[in-house]
Amino acid sequence: MGEIESEIAGRSHFQADVQLGEHINLERELENQRDKNAIRVDNSRFQPVGYVPRPTVAWLAPLLDSGKIRIEGYVPTHPHSIRTTDPERLPLAIMIHLTKAGLSILETTGSQDKPRALHELALHAYRPITMPGITNTRPQPTSR
Repeated sequence: MGEIESEIAGRSHFQADVQLGEHINLERELENQRDKNAIRVDNSRFQPVGYVPRPTVAWLAPLLDSGKIRIEGYVPTHPHSIRTTDPERLPLAIMIHLTKAGLSILETTGSQDKPRALHELALHAYRPITMPGITNTRPQPTSR
């Protein structure tokens, strides 16, 4: 479906580290007492290094739990992706893949109401951009 920018939060609670450019593992913590939607970030050696922030997991976890998407991630290396000055946090890129069970996310209801218009706008943002000799399947920013 696309890629979202986030960050790794809560790093001070863990001993393990993660490097720029490293692929990471994203694991649901269904038994987490502090956050029922928790998604733990593990480095490539499967050592916990932090969590995906709560505002992101609030909508991501239900989609994962229902089997509609799967996710994977990495720590970006390019400087413009590092937006935080908080040493507690590192940038995180989360790639979201739609599963067969999630195809309904892309379906419309057929009505001409505001929710459908918003749905169509979201679909438009995820359509592949094609130019002669180049295909880009990642979401592109849209002008307002």
